[in-house]
Amino acid sequence: MSVVPNESRPNDRANPNSMMYDPSTKSWANVATTIFGQARDYGTSVLLPLTPANQFRPKVIIMGGGPGTKNVTNTTETIDLSAATPAWSTSTPPAPAWARATR
Repeated sequence: MSVVPNESRPNDRANPNSMMYDPSTKSWANVATTIFGQARDYGTSVLLPLTPANQFRPKVIIMGGGPGTKNVTNTTETIDLSAATPAWSTSTPPAPAWARATR
């Protein structure tokens, strides 16, 4: 779980239904459903860097995983939590290290 600038906490873990926790009201609210639409067990999520260049917009990326050990995906999705209506969008997964290596 990450903490975004307004102190909310996005729950972007394995559950395909992303939620945001508001500590001021001590309540959870639905945000968006992932495109993959299934649990991302053993996947990961990262709050991307908040910088002046991106106007400190909180964006999260989720990568890989799948329900249990079945239907595992190599997809990635990103969401801009500062958008009026946040929605997950597909993104291109990075190439493996061996494919980026140069001689």
